[in-house]
Order: sequence, then C-alpha cells, then structure tokens
Amino acid sequence: MIYRKERQLWYNHRRSRFNPEMTTYFFVIVNTEDEIGRIEERIYDKFVSIAEEFGKFSGEVESTGFKFKVIPFDSPLAIPDSEIKRIYQGRDGKSKTLKDNNLHFKEDRDGLEKYVNNQLNYSLSF
Repeated sequence: MIYRKERQLWYNHRRSRFNPEMTTYFFVIVNTEDEIGRIEERIYDKFVSIAEEFGKFSGEVESTGFKFKVIPFDSPLAIPDSEIKRIYQGRDGKSKTLKDNNLHFKEDRDGLEKYVNNQLNYSLSF
C-alpha cells in the first residue's frame, strides 16, 4: 500500500470463490477521471478474456481531487504479477502498481467497499 497522496493502482488476485477454474482479480485505480479511463482500458487490454465482471464501484478521495474506481472480475487467465505491475507507471516512469493482499471480498456484503474507503482515507490523510 502507498501511504502518500499520489496516483496509484492496487491489485490482488485469488482463486474465484464461485468457479475454481477462474481467478478473481481486484483493481483499485486512484487518479483523475480521464486517467482512470485510460488505466481501465489497459487492464481490459491485458485481460482479453474476462468471464464475469461484478461489484464495480467508484467514488472520490477526500481532499485530493482524485477519484477512485474498484474493478473486480473473474478471468480464466493467470497474468503474472510482473506483467500486472506494468499496467500503470507514474510520470517519473516508475511503477505505481502495488499488490495489496488484503484487497478481496470480505464476509459482510459491503466489506470490500469499506476496506477501500478506509485505506484511502487513512493512507491519503498524511
């Protein structure tokens, strides 16, 4: 997790709880609205085969001017972390893509949304 006010992409992947032959991927894009669209396209380009998309949500990051979008989906593809980390690089050319092992569906219905909001409010409040 990045604990600074900056544009970033978090991700995680786990075996799908609905179909063991699939992998569930989770992405959180924190950026401007236009850039979120471009990064989302890069994600979809990387995952040519998406079986099912579900639970997508978005919002604003307090006091930063950034927005965020959460994109979970199932895919039959297993994309290596090294390739996922190339999806988004900052203006300095360094990867701003980080794996967050806690980014996944939680027991309660809106647990993922609560987790993302808590992380953004905590990590971007420094």
